[in-house]
Amino acid sequence: MPNVLRAKSADEVNIALSDWLKNFPVKVETELPNEASKQWIKLQEEQGNKVLDTSWIQDVGDLGTELSGYLYSMSELYISDRMNSMLHLKR
Repeated sequence: MPNVLRAKSADEVNIALSDWLKNFPVKVETELPNEASKQWIKLQEEQGNKVLDTSWIQDVGDLGTELSGYLYSMSELYISDRMNSMLHLKR
């Protein structure tokens, strides 16, 4: 992240981060959670796990439109295939 280190302002940092994140496109397959995702969400709710407050990613004033939009698109993803995730629960 040399561009972040060279940045002279918060706006330049946001631009550098946005440019870097373009290497990792977010592809949303569906707008709604599929059945596997719904089961995962239900399990989370039953176990009392809380969802982190990520409202800060919508702060366009601090992050800029592009970076905020990218982070928000990631926050809306539902990952149903957990076989290669950090946590995989066998049925």
